Amino acid sequence: MKQAIYILFLCLSFATAASFGQNRYAGVDLDVVCFYRDSGKVKVEVFYSFLQKDIKLIETEANRWQADINAKVTILQGDNLLVSRVINKPFSLTGTKVDVEKSRMLYIVDVVPFLIDNPENALIQFEINLQDSSGKTYTEKLEKRISVPIKTELRPTFGGVLLASELTQTDRNESPFEKAGYYFTANPSNTFGSDYGTLYLYTELFLPGSLVNNNDSITINTIILDPTSRELLKKTQRISASMPIVPYIASLSIDGLPSDSYYLTITAEHGTEVIAKVQKVF
Repeated sequence: MKQAIYILFLCLSFATAASFGQNRYAGVDLDVVCFYRDSGKVKVEVFYSFLQKDIKLIETEANRWQADINAKVTILQGDNLLVSRVINKPFSLTGTKVDVEKSRMLYIVDVVPFLIDNPENALIQFEINLQDSSGKTYTEKLEKRISVPIKTELRPTFGGVLLASELTQTDRNESPFEKAGYYFTANPSNTFGSDYGTLYLYTELFLPGSLVNNNDSITINTIILDPTSRELLKKTQRISASMPIVPYIASLSIDGLPSDSYYLTITAEHGTEVIAKVQKVF
């Protein structure tokens, strides 16, 4: 991507939330993806996005620009505070003033990971302070209910679904953007679209011990439905059932789909039976 050459510091990517404040910035979005871990805990990944134009960049030296990101993520379960984290980090770009102006409509995406015992019915509250190019400061607030598939010892369970606009091979596994040997250029579901012609996704299938078998496989169907639940696209893959946690990566060509809300449905079949299902709106 052309845009990537400008990003110097802050592990970021390009980008369903409900605002509990006045939404002044259309680029501010929030997505939450959850995955079970062997420890029994749930990894909660909170992805947030904003537009580059909504932060005030200061030229610290020739062709180097910087802004400070100030945000806060809180997880509540009823009246109980599970965790709260303040985000203070620099965002840097390199390029001429013309380069920076050309990239002002790019989405900036960051992620905050948490490891929680039981986030069922928990609520994510997100707050970010933005200073636009005129110097005016606003506070944007969003919230989203955590959706955690119910995991049992009898049936398989999908984790959450991470959407991405680009996939790059990597040998690292140091951030939530890096999964199963790939770097996912994350893109929260409300902002997915623009000029992206391919939808990439990542999820995990958790298998009970009775189904883990080196000699067996499971069929995964990835389907896009329109708002009337009419099937538009479908991709079928077979994956090995050799591990208790099976990563699943897929790509779908969405070039030509009109702007709308769509249902992304992923099903797992063993034999003729659908054994797991997960759905996400984008």
